Amino acid sequence: MRLGSILVVVLAALLLAAAAHGYGLQPTGQCVSRALNLAHQKLWPDDHFPLWFFVGTGVQLIIRFDVSSNVPVELAIFYTSSNMPVELARRLGYQVREIWATQPSTRIVGNYTVDLKAPGAYELFIKNPSSATAIYTAILNVIMCGGPAVKSWLEPYIAPWRRILNKTPVFVAPMGIAAYGVMEVDGQYFTYTLTTDAVKGVAYIPSNISASDYYWNGAYYYGQAYSVRLSAFVVARLTDGTAQYYWIQNIVGFEKGGGLKVWDNIWNVTTVPSILDNSTVRGNGEVHFGQYGYTMPNSIPFGRVELEMRAYAADGKIIVEFYANGQEYDEVTITPRVPAVSAYIVIAPTRTPADAPLDLELVFGGYPRYIPLAVLNAGRIGLELYVRMNGAWVPPPSAWSIGSMLVANLVFGYSSASVVPQGVGSALVVPGAPNPRQLWAGTIIATPIGINATNSTDLSPYAGSLPKLVNFGNGTRLILVAYVNGRPAQLSSLSAVPLGSLVVLQYERQYLVSISAPGNYTTGWFDEGSTIVVDEPPVVDLGNDTRLVNPLINGTALPLSISIDKPISLSVEYTRQYLASIHTPFYNSSVWVNAGASYASAEVPTTFAGLPALYAEASIACGGATNSTPGFFASSLELELTTAPAGKCSISVHEVPSLALVIVAVVAAIVILFRKLRKRS
Repeated sequence: MRLGSILVVVLAALLLAAAAHGYGLQPTGQCVSRALNLAHQKLWPDDHFPLWFFVGTGVQLIIRFDVSSNVPVELAIFYTSSNMPVELARRLGYQVREIWATQPSTRIVGNYTVDLKAPGAYELFIKNPSSATAIYTAILNVIMCGGPAVKSWLEPYIAPWRRILNKTPVFVAPMGIAAYGVMEVDGQYFTYTLTTDAVKGVAYIPSNISASDYYWNGAYYYGQAYSVRLSAFVVARLTDGTAQYYWIQNIVGFEKGGGLKVWDNIWNVTTVPSILDNSTVRGNGEVHFGQYGYTMPNSIPFGRVELEMRAYAADGKIIVEFYANGQEYDEVTITPRVPAVSAYIVIAPTRTPADAPLDLELVFGGYPRYIPLAVLNAGRIGLELYVRMNGAWVPPPSAWSIGSMLVANLVFGYSSASVVPQGVGSALVVPGAPNPRQLWAGTIIATPIGINATNSTDLSPYAGSLPKLVNFGNGTRLILVAYVNGRPAQLSSLSAVPLGSLVVLQYERQYLVSISAPGNYTTGWFDEGSTIVVDEPPVVDLGNDTRLVNPLINGTALPLSISIDKPISLSVEYTRQYLASIHTPFYNSSVWVNAGASYASAEVPTTFAGLPALYAEASIACGGATNSTPGFFASSLELELTTAPAGKCSISVHEVPSLALVIVAVVAAIVILFRKLRKRS
């Protein structure tokens, strides 16, 4: 490419969006966290409230806190050698001791790091040693690192609960597929954080499913009813640096002989308490008791049901889209208190400030909130769970058979059923007792021929089994590309991929683009959907008093932005100009003139003493080309010469001044006047 030429290639829109929003996967080692945002909470005199509980040893604990209260309060950590909550251990006679505490104050700000080495239970409390009731607001972030910390964080979510259904003890849980950002490999626990703009759940629901549904207290049988729900958490980053959290659900359900109904729900789980209201939420549905909801008016057929949710920010607002079987049925716009910078779906080993785990679930349970307990009697429901990464639908790196009991307890969704893994990304819900288990784990690698999970860090054989290039011979080709955790990666780097990564191998279409310009020809392959900006120097000096100016492509001035959607051949056209140096008896000048246009144009003055010439003739000579122009009583003459070569030009003028004629006329007038005077005398 000639010096001075510019060819700017803009990445494909998908990759630009991923970079802007940070979509991808980040392994986080062996750390989990819990955030708390308690607003205007009440604590009675000489009372305490548990904020965090942990069982294990070999854990590093980091606490960051900001507490405000109307009366002095304090934070404290208690330890007991029993593996049970402190208050229960104290009542049962176990020794409980305080290992750390702040001084009582109306404002407590700081951080504390401690290594928990002794086996047992640790619990963080906020205490009110005052004689007056405390009204406090607490913002805390608790980080725990180490394998036991990860295991302890996960266990409460995947443990079934014992309930009494119609006087019969039954274990229940939200059964299906759940991703918490935690995986277990060879007895070791690892964590990751995954962000995306879209998630999808597929449920295969035959018409012969039999599920008995019970009221929330378990004492009464309701009838045949059940639901499968896709749930996720949306994080919205605001311009003031804070974050908001929303729990979103896309649900398909059956009730007493009807068809399959589809509906959505949204909760604000930013703080305790948090609500939604109709003044800030717009969609097809409405807000009732702080919860948004909308139900599709028509039922859908049994069989394959595809549920999808998308989240993003636009014009400072949070947008959540709900789809059923590929069709959008609701789009919800949430206006936060200050504009949103970004919004995305996240899976992370942490809890929201409202104490909900940031997980992704596709689980089987009861129908609405007042009949949350479903027992699967007969039939099988197939489930598949995906996240969107680099344009491909792939499973999360790990999944478990039980959804979050803590979150489900707030709404609905228990079931007595078992889960059977069916390979990476899928499982079957079948009759039986709840069975906590990991369904799959490891590095997920998605290729054009399938999806696999592996515990190997060398993924080069997967890339080696695929052709790197497929050329169609018409200016179109497919090129194999790799993405590791949402970021572009060289194929050669796949020989050492961290365990727990999310790897996508896919073909991307490219088109051949050729650009020709005087003295220059450039070709290159560009991704479909990308944009190139073509620019050329505005002036090209060819020497010998000749230059090129005003580059155009198909009559359009440069720079020119072009979207690549097919093979493209472009030609840059310039206007050729010549330099003419003009020398006259009156002035000298130089001018650039377009080739083929009027050339060496000049205006020659022919006045004398302010009077026009009686007769004048001017001529111009440029190289071998000449032209002349005569005129009578002319003040000036226009000279023009076309299609002459570049070079030096000269102008000559021959004129008869009109002053002599004036003198003759004056003399004649004097003579006539003299004769008249003589006759009178």
